[in-house]
Amino acid sequence: MTDWSPANRASARKVPRRTGRRWTFVVVLALGVCVAGCRPRDGVDVQLDAREARVDPTRLEIHAHVSGPQTGLTYKWFSDSGECVPQETDWPGTVYRFSSDALEDRVMVEVWRASQRVAVRDLAVRRERRIAEAAGATPAVSIAITEVPPYEPHGGPDTDARIAGEVGGDFQSEYKVILYARANELWHLQPGPGAQHEVHPDRTWSSATHTGSSYAALLVRRAHMPLLMLDVLPQVGGDVLARTVVEGRRSASSRNSRAAAIPAQKSAVPVALPPSQPLVMTTPSILRIKAGRKDPLTDARGNVWLPDQGFTGGVPAARDDSLTVQNTDTPALFQSERYNVSRFACAMPNGSYVVRLYFAEMYARVRNPGDRVFSFNVEGREFSDFDIFAKAGGRERAYVETVPATISDGELTITFTSRIQYSVIHAIEIIPAAAEEHLP
Repeated sequence: MTDWSPANRASARKVPRRTGRRWTFVVVLALGVCVAGCRPRDGVDVQLDAREARVDPTRLEIHAHVSGPQTGLTYKWFSDSGECVPQETDWPGTVYRFSSDALEDRVMVEVWRASQRVAVRDLAVRRERRIAEAAGATPAVSIAITEVPPYEPHGGPDTDARIAGEVGGDFQSEYKVILYARANELWHLQPGPGAQHEVHPDRTWSSATHTGSSYAALLVRRAHMPLLMLDVLPQVGGDVLARTVVEGRRSASSRNSRAAAIPAQKSAVPVALPPSQPLVMTTPSILRIKAGRKDPLTDARGNVWLPDQGFTGGVPAARDDSLTVQNTDTPALFQSERYNVSRFACAMPNGSYVVRLYFAEMYARVRNPGDRVFSFNVEGREFSDFDIFAKAGGRERAYVETVPATISDGELTITFTSRIQYSVIHAIEIIPAAAEEHLP
């Protein structure tokens, strides 16, 4: 998962593209061998292997076998011409697909710990010519954007606009439209996770969208699996049948009439933070982390919250500090956040702890229960279909979820999964169980 901050973007290199194509009766015939990319550092080494994907044998599951210290590692996946999905992972694997006409390719993984690359490895892959020929030609279809949203280069989850267009050529009813808006140097799926849009009988389509500097519409096969965020849009080929990109409409009025129905509120502004650092607790103690904030925060009781760290993925963002938040004596705890987060981790001594997760629904478009739903998992305890609005009893109300956790592997892990709108977290507090009974 990639966040919007330019500081978190990788140095210049070929950026992989996404996959989504399902090729019927394609068989991978030969796999290459690993070749070293660079000398491993920090005692970390990695080897790659590949196998036919269990769900779809036309793709390859790429696995990294890592030796050496593995706490805090993340993986970035690249290829010369094909596509890797996901492009970044906190587990040692991805799924690869050949480009439509390629017979050979090279898959590469970079292993990172915080801002340091600690290992690199390549894997050569090959398939028969008849497999490439079996992929089939892309149908003669086109897609256009006829209603262009405004130009707002920072975009963000609180912005709201409308986008519409049409398709032409040899269209079939199974085809869908995928939309992206570009904000802060990344393409973001619109209007949220998993969104696909139907084409009407008159061959038009329309949708709500968050704003950005540019907008992209892709006509895809139903099997296409869109990613939430991309560095580079997928090219036409495979499941992507047609694509168009336009710059946002530059005008004095940057919001359409639908925005009038949304309560007046300043947008969440992405915060430029350094890469999120791994957290290490050497002795059992109370640890407080303020998501989306670059400076420490002292709450109304004198407790100090450390700035954003320990997270994987997501966008750190700050909101208007004049916003009021009920059910808390420190509104600042909920005036910044990390949304679309995928993971939080902290290396710590084994033992019993209490984890407090701090939430508040601050997004103006969430006005009813069910408008934002996501899941999170704290050391194996699953919280499915979590709805902040329903838990807190409305917007701009603080809610704290308290979870007992037993650490047996030296690391506290919390994972987040978006479902409707993005996952979000405002703060995390970790307390040794022995100390929890003495706290309010």
